Amino acid sequence: MGKSVHTENCWTGTPCVQQVRARWTNWENWSRCPHVRCGVRGNNQNRRRRCQGGSPGQQGCNGPDFEVRDCASSSCIPAGWFNWGSWGSCSLRKRERNCNGGIPEKNNNCQGSAFEYSNCESPSPNRLQWSRWSDFAESCGPTLRMIMRLCSGSGCPGEN
Repeated sequence: MGKSVHTENCWTGTPCVQQVRARWTNWENWSRCPHVRCGVRGNNQNRRRRCQGGSPGQQGCNGPDFEVRDCASSSCIPAGWFNWGSWGSCSLRKRERNCNGGIPEKNNNCQGSAFEYSNCESPSPNRLQWSRWSDFAESCGPTLRMIMRLCSGSGCPGEN
């Protein structure tokens, strides 16, 4: 007894295609922003992703493959003044502060001057000797008399 095998080629009507599902890759990193001044629009950065095993719009790759965002809103530190620096030396003192993230007078958060000036404390005033008392203004009843001294320099008012 032998074995008998018969084969026949036929078509089922369904192609034998390997099923590959399309899917998005991870988003790439955002592109670098150009030098950004706070509050200035128009500087953009972007990123993309790719559809593996298909094309954007296919099942598994729905949604955008490219995104854009404004650099000013994503990486801008609100502008404002840093603290005042130290006073300079005399005769006229000057100190400065810097604007953080903006340009003074052109940015709402950095209003006012970047510089402040102040007179230095003067050396002790030069006071001369007291004069002698004046005569009484009236010869009887309540009256006044005066004494005075001259002073040069600042800080002279008062009776020290």
